[in-house]
Amino acid sequence: MTPRTTMPSGSDWRDVKARVRAAHPDWDSVDRVARRARFREQLLASVNGVHLGDTDKHSDVG
Repeated sequence: MTPRTTMPSGSDWRDVKARVRAAHPDWDSVDRVARRARFREQLLASVNGVHLGDTDKHSDVG
């Protein structure tokens, strides 16, 4: 039997974000935030499209 190990305590997300911003000052730049927003929209549209396709397969419409 292998010894049981405990998970290390996690980091607070605020501390992690502060470290990222200190290491990468452009992290929250306007261009990067806009790119992330576009990617999020594309991702959600893709997921919603899959869900709509599944719904169409199971419906009597069409």
